[in-house]
Amino acid sequence: MSKTTIPAGGIADDAISEEHIDATVITGSTALAATPADTDELLISDAGTIKRVDYSYIKGADNTPAFQATAGTTAQTLSNNTFTKINLGTEIFDTASAFGSNKFTVPSGESGKYSFTYGIAVPNMDDHEAVEVKLYKNGSAVDNTHVIRRATGGSQLVFAQSTQILNLSASDYIELYGQHGEGSSQDTNYSHVFLSGYKLAGV
Repeated sequence: MSKTTIPAGGIADDAISEEHIDATVITGSTALAATPADTDELLISDAGTIKRVDYSYIKGADNTPAFQATAGTTAQTLSNNTFTKINLGTEIFDTASAFGSNKFTVPSGESGKYSFTYGIAVPNMDDHEAVEVKLYKNGSAVDNTHVIRRATGGSQLVFAQSTQILNLSASDYIELYGQHGEGSSQDTNYSHVFLSGYKLAGV
């Protein structure tokens, strides 16, 4: 590429075009080597007008916030036929630090539709007795009770699991509740107690 002498007074507006730009503008620069931050800026042609745009506007949407919590290694005593808030003391992951005190709270700016999967299990159940699980939103039940009953055989583990999609706003919170139909209080099987959820992207 031939060299051009810069005229007195500097370069005029709109004077730099493709023949004045060498590939080393890119290849000679340090590679980012990581996903750009939301506030990193790129140049883009908007109907022929060059503009800068933050990466946050062009990146693909992801399914966050997202979390998963379990009972860890701690059983919980549930009364007969009484819905009780389930303790979830172990976080597996929590992308927005939005889960705590046994509940998920929608962060500011993250309103939208969320998908939740959840379940509890109770051992030593007698014939035809039920284990039930449901979600509570802001302290009130928001889904139909999911019931599992065994047909035959006594003293077996009964597991109830369900999924639910909810439209949530910032500061809404979600909790897990469960109950059983056994005649006396029973401890949960902590290995099968969990609540997980994530925001649906692009919905």
